[in-house]
Amino acid sequence: MIDYTKCVGPGWAHIVQPLVDYCTTHGLKIFQVKETVGGLLFYADFNEKLDKLIEAAEVLADETCETCGEPGRLRGDRPWLKTLCDTHAEEER
Repeated sequence: MIDYTKCVGPGWAHIVQPLVDYCTTHGLKIFQVKETVGGLLFYADFNEKLDKLIEAAEVLADETCETCGEPGRLRGDRPWLKTLCDTHAEEER
């Protein structure tokens, strides 16, 4: 089984894990988990409640450093977009 929390930075593991747990509990197939253009993408079988959980997780990820889990924001001052806190934005330049 794939550890979907490894498909994104460690700072988002606490955001992704509840989605993975929900899918596992309800027998829903996960198709893809990744970061793209600085945001979280989570694709799984459709389920109305899961859809709402995914929306909330995407909003939370938009405000969370993908590296450490502290508050962050989308950074466009580099060749790629990434959501980072101030500390990691400087370190990952």
